[in-house]
Amino acid sequence: MSQFMKDGIMPKDTYGDWCVPPEDLTLIHTNDPLRTTSSEYIGTAYFYYELKLMEKFARLLGKENDVVRYSKAADKMKTAFNEKFLDKKNIQYSNNSQTANILALAFDLVPVEYKDKIVNNLLQKILGESDGHVGNGIIGGQWLMRTLTDNGHADVAYLLASQSTYPSWGYMVKQGATTIWELWNGDHGDPAMNSGNHVMLLGDLIIWFYEDLAGIKTDPDIPAFKHIIMKPNVLGDLKYVTASYKSVYGRIKSSWRLTDDKFTWDVSIPANTTATIYIPALIKEEVLEENGAISKSDHITFVKWENNYAVFEVESGNYSFSSSGVKMKITKPYVITPVITPGDSTIMIGNKIVATITCNDKKAVIRYTLDGSEPKELSPKYDKPLTITERTVVIAKAFRDGYNASIQTRVYYDFVDPNKNGIVWELYEGEFKKLPDFDKLKSVKNGKVYQFNLDKINVPQHNFALRLNSFIQIDKEGEYDFYISSNDGSKLYIDNKLVVDNDGEHGPKQLSGKIQLSKGRHSIHVEYFQSGGSKVLLVFYSSNEISYQPVPGSKLFLNK
Repeated sequence: MSQFMKDGIMPKDTYGDWCVPPEDLTLIHTNDPLRTTSSEYIGTAYFYYELKLMEKFARLLGKENDVVRYSKAADKMKTAFNEKFLDKKNIQYSNNSQTANILALAFDLVPVEYKDKIVNNLLQKILGESDGHVGNGIIGGQWLMRTLTDNGHADVAYLLASQSTYPSWGYMVKQGATTIWELWNGDHGDPAMNSGNHVMLLGDLIIWFYEDLAGIKTDPDIPAFKHIIMKPNVLGDLKYVTASYKSVYGRIKSSWRLTDDKFTWDVSIPANTTATIYIPALIKEEVLEENGAISKSDHITFVKWENNYAVFEVESGNYSFSSSGVKMKITKPYVITPVITPGDSTIMIGNKIVATITCNDKKAVIRYTLDGSEPKELSPKYDKPLTITERTVVIAKAFRDGYNASIQTRVYYDFVDPNKNGIVWELYEGEFKKLPDFDKLKSVKNGKVYQFNLDKINVPQHNFALRLNSFIQIDKEGEYDFYISSNDGSKLYIDNKLVVDNDGEHGPKQLSGKIQLSKGRHSIHVEYFQSGGSKVLLVFYSSNEISYQPVPGSKLFLNK
């Protein structure tokens, strides 16, 4: 795989974060670029994780040269990952999707000084934007529950596990599912694309049941359950958990119950093993075993008191612990993300647009800015519709006493001159598996739009291709990143140079490329095809001066 590396980034990925819950129950894949995680992001995060695994394996085998080689490669990739994907101005990874935050945290890619903010971003996305629901596909789902728990928010993981409305595992159960669907909206999605028995969408939920609810976990330094870590989480309205695991040494059992604030826990530790036991308690002196003082037992040794857990080392055997109470951590809630209507829009010069901002939390106060800065509690308060007459980015956040602020939401309003601005497009029909040689085909339709997307182009349901041509105005010389998202394949050229190659049949997938551009206008050419499933085509750009955003129509011209 290393042969595909480019500047420390691994671009190889086919299906991205497959089956992100779409914003509409009738869709197969999301059309929202903020829900889609970049393929380069996923590829690089996972390749870093694999390098760290190889470093670990080499150390176990005593291959010191390999340890050094893999360690250096991982360090180099971590640096490249953060240089490319970490926005240090807004302190977020890539487009701030749930999966982008999950992978950076799960694989320890986040610099320590930014970790709290990235955890906060994930919580904002789950509790504010998604109203306490999952917003990831299978890639983020492999690490979702443990990442939340490992970062001190097991209660949020429990909220996701106990939901029964879309999208959630409970929603599937409520609709009569007896196995896991491929799509979160499998009761509405296209049956031709929707497996009814697709265990991958379970992610780490079952692992989380055993390791974090029941508290049965192997010690990574003494593997195969020779030494066991027992640490249950008591969460939400959950009153009991019973679980067992048949290890190579015998059956490990955990059965706890919470009754009238009294915690009781029956534990079985197999012969020839030991365990570290974390007992939830309010007062360490009030932890008992068989209703007697633990200090009287020869098989139990007190280790420490840690975050309302009394920690003991125990030998094999059966134990019955109890404590006088449990302190549950409750994550401070987040305000629901406000909605700006209409969304990103391109308007003719001379016209105006009236924007409204709403929030489902009626007790929240909405603050906004029009200068590109993040709204603060002292920013203008939204109390009436905004009249927009020039190119503007509207950014809004919602605030409420006792709550964390919502995630910020933004829309771009762009004004174009129909005599000067535009993208010329040509439509071709055919069953394509990759981008065709357009010069050998005859177009069936053509026209003009103002943005690189499909919103204003009347395309067939399936099996078509597009060519789109324009000239992009660059106001400041420098290095620019261009991103193209598509389902299926696409390519992007600047001045006839291939900048992004995203060709091939795949799900919603984003790739990017860098190019040095001088001040002035440059030809920009996009090719796209779709063979089936969802139709997605989006083009973004960014630089040191420009935040990640769709290429504005006012910067796209018909002539050079």
